[in-house]
Amino acid sequence: MLLLVSPPLLAATLYVSHGRVATALLHGTGAGAGTNSDKEQHSRRRRHRGCCCCTRRCCTPTWTKVYILADATAVGTQLIGTVLPASGTAEAARLGAVVVLVGLLVQLVALGVFLGLDCGRLHARLRRDPSASRAMLADPGVNWLGYLVVMEVAAAMMVVRSVVRGAEYLEGQGGVVMGHEVFVYVFDALPMLVVMVGFLLLHPSRLVREVRRLEEKGWAARGETAGMGELLELRGGSRG
Repeated sequence: MLLLVSPPLLAATLYVSHGRVATALLHGTGAGAGTNSDKEQHSRRRRHRGCCCCTRRCCTPTWTKVYILADATAVGTQLIGTVLPASGTAEAARLGAVVVLVGLLVQLVALGVFLGLDCGRLHARLRRDPSASRAMLADPGVNWLGYLVVMEVAAAMMVVRSVVRGAEYLEGQGGVVMGHEVFVYVFDALPMLVVMVGFLLLHPSRLVREVRRLEEKGWAARGETAGMGELLELRGGSRG
């Protein structure tokens, strides 16, 4: 049961993390915005942010909620599908396999759309126009590519795992996948290990914190510049 349910939970983490990273890179976090006008401008920009590379809004919180809803549906159906065969009847076992397949299909569709739309478009836009990222304008050394690659590889590993799991339940008890444990280790345990190691080395929250640090540094420098300007004006007025 845990082999089926735990990957969707990792997928939910991936959806939320990617949304936060996309927002931080393209629109900032709002950290260090000192005045009310600055905060209002940042909030307005966040409310009206569009897609990564076009006018369609595929990176908004609404889409993240859709992914999470699909993930919750996948978890629920797979839980029900693994519990149904406990009754011991052949009909319940067949029904359980069908329910699990539905959950795997929902998860596979959500991961495919997420990988093709959100990950692909954000990556393509930043590669084509790095100046679209406020963080990279502040510091070209921001390792945004590494974090995006980790999330893309994680999504791809989950897609592979879902495909193999779907093939397992399609074949049934006498199938090749279910009859050989090597498929579980190679196409389930190994992909999930890759995902966890990737998040351990380059967790997306670190990139968000880095963007926040750059913003705070930028606002501090802006405040110092404004303070120096006022001081020069005062000195000029006293001399006059």
